[in-house]
Amino acid sequence: MLLMGNARTDRLSLAATLVVQGRRQVGLSQRELARRAGVSRTTVAEIESGSRDPGLKTLRAVLRGASLDLDIHLIARDDHDEVLDQTLGHLPETDRNRLEHGFERFVQGLADGLATSRPLVGSRE
Repeated sequence: MLLMGNARTDRLSLAATLVVQGRRQVGLSQRELARRAGVSRTTVAEIESGSRDPGLKTLRAVLRGASLDLDIHLIARDDHDEVLDQTLGHLPETDRNRLEHGFERFVQGLADGLATSRPLVGSRE
């Protein structure tokens, strides 16, 4: 699961965020990811830093090097994020930061819970 919305990923391109989080998710160094993807370590570092915006072919190759795939599809537009941003934009920065921190803790709690949860239905059914 990719989680976006922290201070670092907000400044990065989507490609940079996908590569950074994907590489970390599987525990690879930039050098190892580059070797597996058939690109230079410099390419991976530049993508991750946001100084290079790769084409779709390169991005897919790098993600496949991490044993991940990129699935792109179109969905109906929903403007709830823009409405939320406008609403939060009127709050003082300390309140926004408190809400964002609480949200990050909530999402991490969900992720931690999913990793340790058991099925609700027994194996006998």
